[in-house]
Amino acid sequence: MIINKFKIIFYVLSFLMTTYSFANVHEKRDIAIQINELRIDYSDKRIIALSLSAIEMLDIMGVKPVGISLTGSQTLPYYLASKMKNVEIVGSVANPSLERIQSLKPDLIIIDRIYEEQKEIVNKLNKIAPVLNIRSEDYKSTLNVLKQIGQVFKKEKETTHFINKFNKTIYEVKQNSSNKKRTILAIYITNNKIWAWTDKSFLASLLQEINVDYAFKEKSNSPYKDLTELNFEKILEIDPDKILVFEDPGKDLIPFLEKNSIWKNLKSVKNKNISVVNRDIWSRSRGPLAAEVIVKTMENDSK
Repeated sequence: MIINKFKIIFYVLSFLMTTYSFANVHEKRDIAIQINELRIDYSDKRIIALSLSAIEMLDIMGVKPVGISLTGSQTLPYYLASKMKNVEIVGSVANPSLERIQSLKPDLIIIDRIYEEQKEIVNKLNKIAPVLNIRSEDYKSTLNVLKQIGQVFKKEKETTHFINKFNKTIYEVKQNSSNKKRTILAIYITNNKIWAWTDKSFLASLLQEINVDYAFKEKSNSPYKDLTELNFEKILEIDPDKILVFEDPGKDLIPFLEKNSIWKNLKSVKNKNISVVNRDIWSRSRGPLAAEVIVKTMENDSK
C-alpha cells in the first residue's frame, strides 16, 4: 500500500511539474502549488540542485546534495565553496548533463525558472526524478520558498531560525538607516551592452526594504520587467550616488566603462562610489544566503 501510494504521488507530481513549468517566462505564478505537492519526506533523499538558490536553501537545512550545477563563472560563492567541495558537478546551469544526473539516482531535482535554458530539458529530467521548479521574484518570495521547502524536508527548525535571523537583520538595518536615501544603480555588461536592474528586481526589493533608494524607476525596455538596457547618456541622466558593477571572477569591466568619456562625469565616479561585486551573489542567485550578504554589505549605504 505504501509503495502504491508513493507511485501515485510520483506520477501526479511529474505531471504537475511538466504541466506548470515554464508556461510563460513573463507569467508570475505561485510556486507554492508545486512545493505543496511534495508530500514525501525528503530529509534523507538524494537531491540534485541545478540553481544557486536551491544549493543555498539545502545548505541552510543542513542537507547536502549529491549533485550541483555551476553558473557561467564556473565557481561557487565563498559561503558555499568549501561545503560543496566533494559534491559532484553535473555540468553548467545552462547545460546540465542528463547522463551525470541519471547516474546519481536522485530522488528530487530542483531547478529555477530564472534559467530559461532548463525548460528544454524539463521533460527529460522528469523521467529521471520529480522536478521542483522554484522562482523568486523578490526577497520575500525567497523566504517563503525556504519556509515551504523546510516543511517538505522536515527542517522547519533550521529554516525558521534563518528566516527569523534574517528578518532581525533587516529590522536592525532599517532602524539604523537615515531619512536621507542614497540612490544606487546596479549594472552588468555583456556583449558590450550595459544592462541594469530595475526597481522591480530582486535586488531592488532588498535595497528598498533597508531604505536604500534604487535609482532606475522607469519601465524596462526589455521583455523582462526587472532588467533594462542602458546607454551612457541614460546613466548620466540618472546620475546615481553609487553604482554597483556586477562581475564574474577574473573579469574586469571597469576599463570598458572608462573608455566612454561620459563615465568620468558621473557623480558616483567623481566621488569614487563605484563598487565591483560578485555577479553570482548579487544577481544570479536570488537565494537566502545571497540576500543576507547583500543586506550586510549595503548596511552603510542606508545610513
